[in-house]
Amino acid sequence: MDDLTPWLIIALLILGLGAGTYGVLIGAAGGFIVAPLLIIVFKVDHEIAVGTSLITVFLASASGAVSFVRLRQIDVRATILFTIASMPGAVLGVVGLGYVTPSLFHILYGFILALLGVYVLLRPPIISDCQNDKSSVIPEDLPTRRWYQNINRTSTVITANNDTYTFTYNEPMSIITNGIFGFSAGFLGMGGGPIRTPALIYLFHFPLMIAIGTSVTSQVFLSAIGSAIHVWDNNVDIIPALLIGGGMVIGAQIGVRTSRSIRPNRLMHLLSLALIGIGLQLIFSGVAL
Repeated sequence: MDDLTPWLIIALLILGLGAGTYGVLIGAAGGFIVAPLLIIVFKVDHEIAVGTSLITVFLASASGAVSFVRLRQIDVRATILFTIASMPGAVLGVVGLGYVTPSLFHILYGFILALLGVYVLLRPPIISDCQNDKSSVIPEDLPTRRWYQNINRTSTVITANNDTYTFTYNEPMSIITNGIFGFSAGFLGMGGGPIRTPALIYLFHFPLMIAIGTSVTSQVFLSAIGSAIHVWDNNVDIIPALLIGGGMVIGAQIGVRTSRSIRPNRLMHLLSLALIGIGLQLIFSGVAL
């Protein structure tokens, strides 16, 4: 963006504030909003949009992570393992971005977001969010053979408010899955949150609030590495990144506080509708190129 008028500066700050609030609210940091809107509304090249978006994801994730750690609303072990597993994929994503045409990128990104939105919208409702002295366990229809039980991990998280969350999940598979999500950080500039949060909830049975905190916190180092690579490749428009990122830092704090007062199912519906809407718009723009 060569000509940063006062109105454009305000628009970028508002974009960051809204994306940061909504993104952290659903455990996604807002990159999945920033990159598509930079492409669709501000007509930014897809590589620059992705690199710029990932810078803002880092800033929003870092801001949100500080609060989630203070609230002890994360699974520390899972956060560390997910971060390590995601790093190679982030590097591959940056490399792969250079081999995709703008129109194909728009269509691919749009399909991914729209399909994910439909999946979240059609999933069964979340019955319980906070367990206070109860356990969230593997559903009865999953295998109970010894080999399966041996790869499961039962985790207990006690938050700063003394809310207790106990849940069981397949740790090796969750690590492998998050390794794949790392690719989206470098390739799509969204940190993996829109995919990781629903996966942690629906596939690995994390309580909603722990899934959000773990997802946002695990994006910090991942997005930092991806951002550094994009800066090295000159794929970042620094001034817009800082303006949007500044708004996202503030928005992230609003999102952390708001997440505790919104019903889980309403939160997931908000996520699904946004994904479908932005995805369809990207598909249309890709076809028009």
